Amino acid sequence: MLAISAPDDPITAGFREGEQASGLIYGGTSGASPHVAGAAALLLQAHPDWTGADVHEAIRNGALVDEHVGNAPNDDFGYGKLRIHRSLFGQDPPAGSDPRISIDPVTAYAGVEVSIPIDVSDMDEPAASLVLDADLDYHCA
Repeated sequence: MLAISAPDDPITAGFREGEQASGLIYGGTSGASPHVAGAAALLLQAHPDWTGADVHEAIRNGALVDEHVGNAPNDDFGYGKLRIHRSLFGQDPPAGSDPRISIDPVTAYAGVEVSIPIDVSDMDEPAASLVLDADLDYHCA
């Protein structure tokens, strides 16, 4: 078991348009575990030769210990808060704002070409390029 804290903001499952809206809101370990599993997957992708112990150590060593965590490890936060960038690269991400991507909704029909307006911006650096990948063989069930 990883002794780490991860985001558990309540997550709501999505639904398909035209169907009755339903979903489940969950948090706690059910919400935090997917974040830690994703972090472990990113580490294993970057380091395929790593063992489970290597992943555990990288996540633990990259954890954020701040005034809310206090002295770590402890029973409330374990070794601290999950911080995957530090676990992957050994340092915090560069300061600055996050890039923004805005896509206007469009209606598309089979066999008809459609343009999708996309706005990409970054307050710190101009966006040099954007790669958009589409699954043209996708069929909605």
